[in-house]
Amino acid sequence: FHGTSAARYLQECLPKSEYWDVPLEGQTRETAEARVLEFLKKHDTDVLMTLGAGDIDTLVEPIAKLLNEKNK
Repeated sequence: FHGTSAARYLQECLPKSEYWDVPLEGQTRETAEARVLEFLKKHDTDVLMTLGAGDIDTLVEPIAKLLNEKNK
């Protein structure tokens, strides 16, 4: 449960953060991408940090595309 407590701590420290309590079977590339992109559509940010395991790096291009479109 160290991951959960660390995530909750970050949620408290970062004012615009969101904690997503998602069961293991709901953690897929598609659901993660949709959640991240929806969050970024709703919030402006100067700094973006993604933390995750597995294929979180596959979100780099969709995130960059969205941020580039928002900042035009």
